[in-house]
Amino acid sequence: MTEPRAQPADVSGPEPDTTRTRLPLVDEVLDSLDQLSDLPVTRHVAVLEAAHDRLRDALSSGGT
Repeated sequence: MTEPRAQPADVSGPEPDTTRTRLPLVDEVLDSLDQLSDLPVTRHVAVLEAAHDRLRDALSSGGT
């Protein structure tokens, strides 16, 4: 008689939280970051700086 083999542990982790902020300006910025995986690393800084600027503008305008 053989013992049953243990199943491998699930190492994938929890599902990522895809809930957005419900603030349109912030959600647009977050959506723009999705393009990073399609861009060369040399372009990442420009995209991140643009996202930072847009988030700062959204905060200074009260998120409207």
